[in-house]
Amino acid sequence: MLPLAVAPFAHATAAGQTLYVTGQMPTDITGVLVEGGIAAQTDQVMRNLARVTELCGGSLADVVSVRAYLMNWDDYPVFNAAYADWFPSRLPPSPFVLPSSSERSRVTSARNPRRQCSINGR
Repeated sequence: MLPLAVAPFAHATAAGQTLYVTGQMPTDITGVLVEGGIAAQTDQVMRNLARVTELCGGSLADVVSVRAYLMNWDDYPVFNAAYADWFPSRLPPSPFVLPSSSERSRVTSARNPRRQCSINGR
């Protein structure tokens, strides 16, 4: 099961052989922000991302890029360690963005060139 969508959007959309995954927030399936700091939030985002890719017939092994947004540069080492746990054999590139106005950390996109799927976020 996926977290409730906060807007009318699809969790993922395929274009050709590439799967684009919508930004995943550190929320559980009821839409509640997980507590426990950046490590717990990163784990929740990655669980959400893994679930979306699985529903589309893929896995995290198919992910070729992840873009991460964090509110605080000091969270980066903790985020990076938690992120690395989800990719034990190969780390996809992870551009790090520190926006000036972000409410939560989030993984915003993952590209999957081998699968096609479109699922509704509702």
